[in-house]
Amino acid sequence: MHPRLGTRCWIWTAGKIAGGYGSFALNHGTVYTHRYSYEQGTGMFWGWFADGEVDHRCHNFACVNPHHLRAASHKQNCENLRGAFRNNKSSGVRGITWDKSCHRWMARVGHNGKEVYVGRFATIAEAEAAVVAKRIELHTHNDVDRGDASVGSRGRHMSVLIPPSSGPGMSCTRSSLI
Repeated sequence: MHPRLGTRCWIWTAGKIAGGYGSFALNHGTVYTHRYSYEQGTGMFWGWFADGEVDHRCHNFACVNPHHLRAASHKQNCENLRGAFRNNKSSGVRGITWDKSCHRWMARVGHNGKEVYVGRFATIAEAEAAVVAKRIELHTHNDVDRGDASVGSRGRHMSVLIPPSSGPGMSCTRSSLI
């Protein structure tokens, strides 16, 4: 049972494409199962809404339960993420990286194809709070940041993280920003 959505994921176990999305052939073409399920479950053709994307609110790309799917623009679909990006090895938290030049955690948020600088912070907890607040301000479909912990972890480490060698120079000058 999905705690937030109140129903179980319906996992597509037949054909899948890269990324884990279900698919099947129909009339000499490929049909994505989540789009088909959304159309059948809601009566709305997925291409009728802005950008024509279907967002998995449960974050399970093999799920075809129409109650776990919603119409979304490409921007909205990209906002509904969880966890850190694979290339973020310094903090494990999405939007937070270690800035060696000033020995602080730097927080940034992607929005409308641009990177929004949030600030630099002494601890990961401070940086995470700031980046979450900025995503809530800028994004409309970020269920995880809006306090819905049941959709998955933000990638937060529950243990205390100490910044690497935070010696002299704990503050950044304006010229070192960006």
